[in-house]
Amino acid sequence: MTQTLYGLPVQISPDRPRYVLPKEVMPGVPWPAGFRAEINNWAGSFLGTWNLLDDSQAYRFGNVMVVSPRAYEALLGQFEQLFKPNLPSHYTDLD
Repeated sequence: MTQTLYGLPVQISPDRPRYVLPKEVMPGVPWPAGFRAEINNWAGSFLGTWNLLDDSQAYRFGNVMVVSPRAYEALLGQFEQLFKPNLPSHYTDLD
């Protein structure tokens, strides 16, 4: 499913873990089954993630905007505040 922002296609740059355990430390000596996934899960929660795009950046390539997940949520919230019609209070429960 393609994300859009009021008709403009948006590509969301995924967050990536700061550290990922290599497939092998020495050639031909693999990690035990499940160990790599366990360490990668721990490293993701302990060290966090990073994104190529800062949360304050948005790039437009042709007809597509590229943003981080947090920037997309912030833009969506700002657009909803700007463009949501000012209805009387008795109509607010229609959402």
